Amino acid sequence: MLQQQFESMLALDSCVLIGALRSPKVARNILRLFRGNHSRIVLQDVVLREAQNILRLPKERILEKIGSILRKEVYVFATTEDMIKKANTIEKQYGVCHYPDSIILVAAKMFSWTILTMDRNMIRTAEFEGILALNPLRVGGS
Repeated sequence: MLQQQFESMLALDSCVLIGALRSPKVARNILRLFRGNHSRIVLQDVVLREAQNILRLPKERILEKIGSILRKEVYVFATTEDMIKKANTIEKQYGVCHYPDSIILVAAKMFSWTILTMDRNMIRTAEFEGILALNPLRVGGS
C-alpha cells in the first residue's frame, strides 16, 4: 500500500497547508495518509511565511491549528543559504519551478522527505528530481 512508502517526514507546500486549514476535505485526505504509520509533518519556514501572508494569521496560530487538525506535531525547518543556491539551480533547470517550491524540493531531496502538494508542476519537477510528491486529493482511498 502507498502509505508504507513514507514513514518519516511529510513536507506540506503552501497550497496544501492553506487547503488543510480551510477545507475539511483536504484535511481528511491528509489524515488518511497517516493511517498505520508514524509520519511527521514538516513545514519549511518559507511555506509558513507564505501562509501567514495569505491567511493573515501569526505563525504560532497556524502551527497550532494545523497540528490540531492533523493530530500531529508540526516541525518548522529553516532554509539555509546552501538550499537557496541549490533552489536557484533548480529554478533555472526547470522553468516551471519557482520559489518557494524550489526550496521545498531542495530540502525534500536533501532529507528524503515526501512532499504533499496540489501543484502539478511541482509534482512533475519532483519526479524529475527523484522525489516522491503526492497530491492529497488523489491518494488515501475513500
